[in-house]
Amino acid sequence: MKKTSITIAFLAAFATGGYAQKKSKSIIQETQVSMPSIHLAVYKKANVYGDASTAIMSLNYLLAEDPSKYGNYADTLAVVYQNTGNYMQCTNLVNELLKKDPEKESLLAMKAYSLKQLGASIESADLYNRLYTKTNQYGYGLELVQLQLGLQRLAECVVTANRLVAQEISSEAKISVPKLDNKSAQPIGVKAFVYYVEGLAHNLAKDTEKAKAAIQKAVELEADFALAKSALATLNSPEQPAKPGN
Repeated sequence: MKKTSITIAFLAAFATGGYAQKKSKSIIQETQVSMPSIHLAVYKKANVYGDASTAIMSLNYLLAEDPSKYGNYADTLAVVYQNTGNYMQCTNLVNELLKKDPEKESLLAMKAYSLKQLGASIESADLYNRLYTKTNQYGYGLELVQLQLGLQRLAECVVTANRLVAQEISSEAKISVPKLDNKSAQPIGVKAFVYYVEGLAHNLAKDTEKAKAAIQKAVELEADFALAKSALATLNSPEQPAKPGN
């Protein structure tokens, strides 16, 4: 029997003398407040030059220097961690930030993505499900449906796929998927991709007819969808007799 295995592809002060001392100290303090942090200046330069390691170091120094004044840069540091592949550091920082704002979408999205990259697929899927339910943004649904397929939560995968294809999604919305050689990629319409994933879920559940129907819809939407065409051809081909000794 033929098997189809398809891999989907899918940031100072001191002075002397009574009144004069107080006045001088006040002036110095005001000057300090108005002066930008050297760490902030270094971060901005590093950001312009694309120097990620210096940007990370500068942001950490900035947050240690004055957490109250520069606390808003903590989210920036989390983004830099994620964008540079420091997913564990991103997750750890986001966990701290979520204690103050547990429903902040951008933080939850960074955590979900970082957990996925760390291989924590169950936790990532649960977060993407929470985000998709809360926002109805199809991008979260796309992440979720692929994780559900990988986890073989097949019934859940089909439910998510059906919800995605029922949404109003522009035909211009694309997702990049690998070609058959797995060395190059092609842009595919979101709904065509979702039908393809649904078909894979049905196939894993051994429901060949539903698998064919879903993948046929993917091909109808994207005639050049190489992976879908190959999968459909395999599903439509007669089973090969087992070789002697197998």
